[in-house]
Amino acid sequence: LAVRMAPSEAAQAVEDLRIAYTRARFLEQEEQIRAEIEEGADQAVEEAVSDAKEFQSPLGRRALLRGRVEQTVEVSVRALSGEQLCKVVLDRSLTISDVKRRISAAAHVPPVEQRLFLGEAELFEQQLLGEVTPPGTPLAEVSMIRVDPEWRQCLEMVSYAGMQLAVAPASLQANREVVMAAVRQNGRALEYAAEEMRAAKDIVLEAVRESGLALAHASRELQADKE
Repeated sequence: LAVRMAPSEAAQAVEDLRIAYTRARFLEQEEQIRAEIEEGADQAVEEAVSDAKEFQSPLGRRALLRGRVEQTVEVSVRALSGEQLCKVVLDRSLTISDVKRRISAAAHVPPVEQRLFLGEAELFEQQLLGEVTPPGTPLAEVSMIRVDPEWRQCLEMVSYAGMQLAVAPASLQANREVVMAAVRQNGRALEYAAEEMRAAKDIVLEAVRESGLALAHASRELQADKE
């Protein structure tokens, strides 16, 4: 038997169905939105991890710098005397190694002979220009010390193998930076340092800190020093 409903009851039933359908649609959309948010969060985490990994390498840091800061900076290079050697406009994403090559082309000083300083801080090969110059700075004043390529080669050699000081030229066995690098790597390299270096308290202390045997090669005055 067919059940006949009053017009008001039929209208209410239709309204109830409409509300139920609307609620179901809202729930479905809510689940979809939640899934999209979770997916977006996962993607953000993946991107953050990827950025962190990339930032460990010069190429990665270079890519991250692009678009985040003003792209170029004018680098003014001066000798310690104050003489201006050159001015070059450089991309902030360049490494200091790249910067030295650009300076070499402009000032005719081979990269291996350049030591660059920004203020009192020395700039090293793998640093990025954008890391050592503040964002928005249009000009960077860089000082250059021109070094003897033989000194540079010897310094690198003894930094990895201090005992190589034995085969260094006498002038470099008397060079404070070279001797200090050698004894930091191997205290016993003090044996091959020039006499005045073996009498230098800071160098002897560094050598003895690395190897107690180094004291045997210090000057007599320092051997008698209780410190």
